[in-house]
Order: sequence, then C-alpha cells, then structure tokens
Amino acid sequence: MMRRCFFLTTLFALAVSTAPGASESVFNVRDFGATGVKAQNARSALQKAIDACAASGGGLVYLPPGAYTTGTLHLRSHVRFHIETGATVYSIKDKSQFDQDALFFGADLQGITLEGRGTVDGEGRYEWRPDDIEDDFRTTWRPAPASRYGQRRNGERRKAWRPG
Repeated sequence: MMRRCFFLTTLFALAVSTAPGASESVFNVRDFGATGVKAQNARSALQKAIDACAASGGGLVYLPPGAYTTGTLHLRSHVRFHIETGATVYSIKDKSQFDQDALFFGADLQGITLEGRGTVDGEGRYEWRPDDIEDDFRTTWRPAPASRYGQRRNGERRKAWRPG
C-alpha cells in the first residue's frame, strides 16, 4: 500500500512540474496599465508586458477579459500571448500606431505562442468600389449553347424537371 501511495504521489508531482505554465512567469497586462476599456489605447501596456516577459527569459503574457485596442505589437522570443475567454484585442483605426503592416509582428523569433479562447478583431470593413479592375474572365467568357438552358436550338422551350 505504501509503495502504491508513493508511486501516485511521485506521478502527480511529476505531472504538475511538467505541466505547461507550471514554472513560467505570468505577466498580466493589467499590472502594466491596461484597463480593458476599448476606447483607451492599450498598445504601450501590452508592449511593456511583452518586453518584460522576454527580458525575464520568457513566460506568459495574460490578457484577462476586457477590450484592448492596439496598434502593432512586437512579439519577442519565448513569449506565450494568452487571450482569455471574454478578452478581445481590437485593431486601432489610427494608422500612425502601426509601424508595421501587422497587428502582431515578429522576425527571427523562437518559441512564440498566440493562444486562448479570446478574440482578435481587426475591425475590417467591406469597401464598395466601382468596377475598375480589368477582368480577363469577362472578356473571354462565352455562354454555353442555348440547349443547356432548357431551350432547344430551334427556340422551343423544353420542359425541365423541378423539385416539387
């Protein structure tokens, strides 16, 4: 009995010590000044949390539920960026807040993770434009023969089966 108890205790301790995030540092963006209010720009707070996480050798940047509006975030090596359920990262409308053409940017990085059940909303919108694009399809497309469309070549309409 003692042997079985020792085995289960050792197995449990091993599972806890090797679980993801068990020994890594957690950097809550609220501790760096993010409020979770959509109207406020959270870029500097989020970037400070990412930089502090990287400076400590890696860890988890945690976004609790809330709305975080930001421009480009420069990711760093060995950083897990966790967006909790109920948290949304919004792209800011001000183009000056983007020094890259991306919301999340990183180059030559290792061990990066974007995770969680939260939402990343780029706030894209549909743009209605006049038809000003050259389209090869329109200039080369020809309709199929009329017989395929329920008409015989002599002009008579053919009865077509339609579901009841």
